[in-house]
Amino acid sequence: MEFGIAAHCMKATSWDDLCNQLEYRNIRRLQLSLTKLTQLTPLKAGAFSPGLASYIGNRLRKSNIHISVLGCYIDPVHPDERVRRAQLALFKEHMLYAKFLEADVVATETGVLHNTDDREAAYRILLDSMQDLMMHAEKLGIVIAIEGASVHTVHSPLQMRRLLDDIPSPNLGVIFDHVGFLNKSNYQDQFTIIEESFRLFGDKIYAVHLKDFMADAASFRTVLAGQGMTDMKHLLSLIQQKKPHIDVILERATEEQYVEIMAALQHHL
Repeated sequence: MEFGIAAHCMKATSWDDLCNQLEYRNIRRLQLSLTKLTQLTPLKAGAFSPGLASYIGNRLRKSNIHISVLGCYIDPVHPDERVRRAQLALFKEHMLYAKFLEADVVATETGVLHNTDDREAAYRILLDSMQDLMMHAEKLGIVIAIEGASVHTVHSPLQMRRLLDDIPSPNLGVIFDHVGFLNKSNYQDQFTIIEESFRLFGDKIYAVHLKDFMADAASFRTVLAGQGMTDMKHLLSLIQQKKPHIDVILERATEEQYVEIMAALQHHL
């Protein structure tokens, strides 16, 4: 496994500052979500260009930093079609310039359930949006990676498998985040959900988001990896066994916390 960090969780004030901090801590894998890095590159639809993407990509490569995930977190099931189409256009723009960044995948979540009484309607909208994106991904040779969550349209491992079956493209993969599928009602089934995920779509997992959780019957909250109720030894052993050398992004961790988390995780590796 190769561990990394999300750039938008860092305190960098410039691209040089970002790269210097990563080099100092020997962090070589990165999730880059440009729309969240407003202090570095205010990015709105239409602002991308080959020049901007090349500048960012070249600066990261100079420091031997690789982009595991190019994040473009949109809502592909937004009920307002104009809003939804605008967000899909932004995602397509990220795909177009991903090659200049040499990013492994372009990633999104599957959208908040705006009407929780009609999951199937949301799924049909998601399918339409993803089919639109996949046409562009296949033409460009780009891999789209989707991430599930219990409150989103793809809310379970079974639903993830359904989407992968409905869009049988080699250009569609998954970012696996076990905490995303958990909530206060099912957290005690974490082993089943983790193992079911690897059974149903393990071959499609292209990157991992690693965080942790604390929960009881009344509440559920996410915490940094290794600071909650996840059996990290079991999870990391499974990842190592099933997906050797995969990139693992420590979610919500600052650059300082990354060092602390990695020191603690060494006991489980």
